[in-house]
Amino acid sequence: MSRYIDTFNEPAPTVRDDPGTPEMTGKPSRLTFHFNRIGKGSTGDLVAKRDGVTAEVFSGNLKSDTFRDRVAKKIGMGDYGVTAKWADEELRKLANAIVTAAAESEKASAAAMAECAAAMAAAGGRTEAERCAEMLALNDKDADEKLAKMPDDVRADAEAMLADPNMLNTICHDFERIGIVGERILSLTQYLVGTSRLLPRPLATVTQGITSSGKSYITERVATLLPPESKLLAHAITPQSLYYLPPGGLMHKWIVAGERSRAKDDQNADGTRALREMLSSGELRKIVTITTDDGPSSVVIFQPGPIAFSESTTVTTIFDEDSNRCLMLGTDESAEQTRAILDAQGREATSPRPDPTDTIDRHHALQRMLRRVLVAIPYADLLTKLVPANRPEARRAGPQILALIEVVATLHQRQRATVELKHGDTITATVQDYATARPLMVGPMGRSIGGDMPLATANLGVRLRDLMGDRQFTTTEVVGSDSILHSRSKVSEHLRTMADFGIAEVIEPGRGPKPSVWRMVDDPPVPGARWLPTPEALERAIAERRELTDVA
Repeated sequence: MSRYIDTFNEPAPTVRDDPGTPEMTGKPSRLTFHFNRIGKGSTGDLVAKRDGVTAEVFSGNLKSDTFRDRVAKKIGMGDYGVTAKWADEELRKLANAIVTAAAESEKASAAAMAECAAAMAAAGGRTEAERCAEMLALNDKDADEKLAKMPDDVRADAEAMLADPNMLNTICHDFERIGIVGERILSLTQYLVGTSRLLPRPLATVTQGITSSGKSYITERVATLLPPESKLLAHAITPQSLYYLPPGGLMHKWIVAGERSRAKDDQNADGTRALREMLSSGELRKIVTITTDDGPSSVVIFQPGPIAFSESTTVTTIFDEDSNRCLMLGTDESAEQTRAILDAQGREATSPRPDPTDTIDRHHALQRMLRRVLVAIPYADLLTKLVPANRPEARRAGPQILALIEVVATLHQRQRATVELKHGDTITATVQDYATARPLMVGPMGRSIGGDMPLATANLGVRLRDLMGDRQFTTTEVVGSDSILHSRSKVSEHLRTMADFGIAEVIEPGRGPKPSVWRMVDDPPVPGARWLPTPEALERAIAERRELTDVA
């Protein structure tokens, strides 16, 4: 029997009232909009002309918030001196909302740039390192002041928890108290990702799963256990938004994003560029032009990090430049997990669970007590030698493995030091830290560098082998017989992924309403990074090296 602890049991210009061609006050008019109605409704083409030449055509329903936001965002990226010519009074009034929103967008962006430029000017003469240290010290002071204001009993409970070798078991039981059913590995991984904000190179995750599998819910519930000043919740992140947060607003923060866009890779790549740069470099830099009293001037927007990051998605294939920076996680889509959730919903309706405020407060106190320590891993070289080197992704996987060990040790820092710790002190990781981290990294490492398919795809493959055997079947048959997936497009997406892995083949492609015909040709491979040693094997390797060192 293993002797290691088992953790898992922001006044806009106005439009004149002239019913002819309304003009916006402010900048000289350069853009003209014409709305070509289709039918009797508000659907049609919005044609944007610059100096009489068509510059952009937007198609959609003018009354749709999504359509209006899209147009406003596009206008907001350039000039907002606008004239508009519309088919009738109703649509002319709707035009006001769009051009007003565009003006507000432009002004908000200019204000954000001016604020950042002012902050940089105020910091004149100091190095970036000095400015970062000052911003970080202000963040630390804020957290310490919030901790001091917490009740004595809450702080005492947090102190006791930090001293408990079974702390992670307590954390897993706390997940149940805040409404999470099962999913201990996923929940604990997300808690550690949030805590990894304290590391020099924090972790990032993407949780894949079908609709209603709890991928976003679990992360959002876990995020309640971290104090407000340590995280940033955002259901959507625009391409430029990270640059214009208050200076220092990203330093050692956990960014909890919402559902990832389903846009194709080449559409999504530019939108996530700033995020990729922050995850890789731990900082953002951008040169922008602002208008001053002396005319245009270029300034450098500098936003220091680093950040931890989590988001979710239903797609099975993620843009490579994003996925290899993240741990790819998956949800439990089994019937047993669904039954456990239904049973828990029934119990809660019969007898509501206790208010989790005390649990949440205890974790807020605990997180505020943690110091940003450096972690030495004496056996790190023994692990990195075992990482398969046949794929370039391994160059990022190695640091991810070590970061998981570092964050486990960081949570146990009170138990790894004999003196009171300060920010920047060093602690040493133990084999127990690896024993805790290993079950969390086996799946993600298998998917990152072991060639494993997404967990949901592998699970469907197992079910299809049981249901269909070697016989041919259509996607419609799968939708009708599978207990979990009921979307033909989603089934097709998973089957295409299986075909890439060589365990399924298309016999006859679908045409129009006729579904594709498929056949399973092999079982899904056993998932997981099986090259990761057991804690016992790692300890033996450490002992053997020690003996060799002693002999030498």
